[in-house]
Amino acid sequence: LGNTAECPEKPDDYLDLPSKPESGNKYYSCNKEFGYDMQFGLTNSILSIYYCTFKNIVAVYNKESLGIIKIKIDDSMSSTINGNINIEYCSFESCYGAILIDSTDSSRKFNIYNCTFTRCQAMKGAAMIDFKSVNGDIEKCHFRDCLTIDSSSGYISFNPPKIENNDKTFSIVNTVFEHSIQNSYAFLSIANDNGKLNFSNNKFLQIVHLDSLL
Repeated sequence: LGNTAECPEKPDDYLDLPSKPESGNKYYSCNKEFGYDMQFGLTNSILSIYYCTFKNIVAVYNKESLGIIKIKIDDSMSSTINGNINIEYCSFESCYGAILIDSTDSSRKFNIYNCTFTRCQAMKGAAMIDFKSVNGDIEKCHFRDCLTIDSSSGYISFNPPKIENNDKTFSIVNTVFEHSIQNSYAFLSIANDNGKLNFSNNKFLQIVHLDSLL
């Protein structure tokens, strides 16, 4: 895929992403714009979403979960629903909360690739990406001028579950963290040592606004 919206073909066994997804399905979306109160909660389902834009959305608190895209997978997920979760070339602009991943299934990989997060804000105890799993990649993403308001949160929060004999890794690579807000606490918050983390080849930039120099 390039930098323009070249949507991959929707697989035959995937459904178009509805406003209220049902459990146990595979969903697809590409080149859509979501705003206001659009929030997607998926349980034991697969999502492939490309080139979508999320603007000015406040993630609603619900049973200790915050996220505009919320994906929860547990051991009761049917083995017939195969595949990984892909969130690629999406942008989140001026959103409160963004992506929540909550999974005890180490075989499922969560790929967040080439996404941008601009002027987004983490709520207390949350983050732009709240990753509660052990198997995933955040690659070539860009966080710009985001804000955390609590010392327990970060742009990315890594809070993996305890899984016996886990051999999977959560990787954050080739990603840019760019900010100018002085009260942002952390780029990465690590809650425990239950998972393996690869944090490499990332860049940290300080934005200087010209009007602040006047």
